[in-house]
Amino acid sequence: SFTLQPQTVDPSLFPATDHSYGPKDAKHVVRIFSDFECPFCKRFAEDVMPQLKTVLLGKGDVRVEFHYFPLKSIHPNAMSAAEAAECVTAANDPAAFWTYHDALFASQSDWAALQDPVDALVKVAADAGLKTDGVATCIRDGTYSNTVEKAYQAATQGLQLSGTPTIFVDDLKVGDYTKLASFTRLFTLSDALRASAGGASAGGNSAGTAGSSAGSSQ
Repeated sequence: SFTLQPQTVDPSLFPATDHSYGPKDAKHVVRIFSDFECPFCKRFAEDVMPQLKTVLLGKGDVRVEFHYFPLKSIHPNAMSAAEAAECVTAANDPAAFWTYHDALFASQSDWAALQDPVDALVKVAADAGLKTDGVATCIRDGTYSNTVEKAYQAATQGLQLSGTPTIFVDDLKVGDYTKLASFTRLFTLSDALRASAGGASAGGNSAGTAGSSAGSSQ
């Protein structure tokens, strides 16, 4: 006999982030690894994220996290955009991150191809009604370059991700992230896996070696 298990990710590999919404002790966590210059990330942010906010915030047991994953080799301004997001947030408040997040994707064509995007990135914040005092200097000085680079390394080295957006529900990778049903299905699967793990642990403690005759295959 054998057991089939969905491929999961070691939760310890997920980095911390300052950018999330939903309760800190949420039962489920949606982790979004994204690149502000990525057209597929733009599509996700504009088409799917609003649905996630409407449906998931209503559940009350889900937290959504944003993680920087700038694809530096193909998106030359992605690092600057991520650093700008940190600078703008620091100049305003934590909620400003999501306002700027939406504005960056909405204006992607205005700054993505520029040789020097800093002024344009500052303008995006100003047009969104956010404070921009010191933001240009913050970006040019690389104040948050280590923060973004650390997030990039966690995505590429720890999680070994290669494309954006890459999204997880708990420790399960979302396949078709364009459909809300993919997320709700993984919530159900994650609950089932947790229940199974709890049952297996309890059964192992009470049944001794009763299950040792059955082989397993990953």
